[in-house]
Parts: sequence; structure tokens; C-alpha cells
Amino acid sequence: MARARFPKVGVVHEDRADPTTAGADRTWKRLAWFAGLWAASVAALGVVGYAIKLALGQ
Repeated sequence: MARARFPKVGVVHEDRADPTTAGADRTWKRLAWFAGLWAASVAALGVVGYAIKLALGQ
């Protein structure tokens, strides 16, 4: 079976740029994504709750 050939572009993935630092800040990035998504979900629930409150006229 022939392998697919992809064109070489000048972009190097950050994990492959320097093997000694690969994944060094991965934990912080995952924590930041978690905190951001959590805050966005709490804000969305607040907006929905406020909209329901307005719709019920309370």
C-alpha cells in the first residue's frame, strides 16, 4: 500500500522544536483551558438563568 505524501511546510510543531522542553508547559496550558471553559460555562448558565427569570417576569 502506498503511503500518502504530504508537502513539507516550514512549520515545526512546538513539541518537536526542542526535545528538552517538549511538554514543559503543557500542564499550564491544560489548566488554563479548563479554567477558561469552566468560567465560560458558568457565565452561560448565568445568562440562561437570567433570561428565564426575565421570561417568567420575576
